[in-house]
Amino acid sequence: MGAALLGIGGLVWQFTGLRTAVPNLVNPSAISQATLIAESEAAFAHTAGLIAEAEKQKLYNVTVPPQFVGKTIKDVKLKPDQKYIALTFDDGPWPEVTNNILYTLKAHGVRATFFVVGLHVQTYPEQLRQVVAEGHVLANHTWNHRYHKFSSAEAAVQLKKTADIIYKETGVKTALFRPPGGKLHNGLVKYANAHKYSSIMWSQDSGDTSRISSSRILANILAGAKPGAIILMHDGGGDRLKTASMLPQAIKELKKRGYQFVTVPELFELSAQNNAPN
Repeated sequence: MGAALLGIGGLVWQFTGLRTAVPNLVNPSAISQATLIAESEAAFAHTAGLIAEAEKQKLYNVTVPPQFVGKTIKDVKLKPDQKYIALTFDDGPWPEVTNNILYTLKAHGVRATFFVVGLHVQTYPEQLRQVVAEGHVLANHTWNHRYHKFSSAEAAVQLKKTADIIYKETGVKTALFRPPGGKLHNGLVKYANAHKYSSIMWSQDSGDTSRISSSRILANILAGAKPGAIILMHDGGGDRLKTASMLPQAIKELKKRGYQFVTVPELFELSAQNNAPN
């Protein structure tokens, strides 16, 4: 038995209990170099397959470390040299904009977190399936994006109805929630946190729902860049083409500054690893 290490997305994965690729030989020289290489490649492929399956399970069963369950989180504390940022998109899916954003993310090798509105999922399910197919994380953003006060029963409908349609269309179960408008005291966050969601806020608002230019949106994003930042943008709920057109430049500039992009659950995992006992 042995252990295999492989880095993906800036994180190191370890799998134990793998069968050793090369037999325990009395006379290793009896095995040709080609055989050793072939067996080593087979072991690597086996490990990569396990990692791919683990990544798939993370997409279809979105969970967070225990210390973040039932909590409201604005940003994640990382070490100064851990230059990881999470890009998040609210209010989709939305046909043209979501597709444009997905194209940019794929072109730059970036994974993001999408907080989706149930009613929009019902209208544009094919866009949602594409979000998952391209490796992004889904999160719950209520059924119809209302701001008023909710009773516990009404909040349950908002979250459950959205969770149900996400699962119906994609097979994804998510433990991430974001309240519309960032409203913390209208009953939604209270219900979500009591039912083992993590309520995800943001450390920097791009301002892309305001009547500002693409260059101003970009400046807002760059101003909020820091290790553990959660950036708020929108791919739905209106004309968000300025966001889509600005995104390639934002990604390039952040990469130039040394940042890497992860999903919200991956930010949590990094923080949990930092605080794990030695």
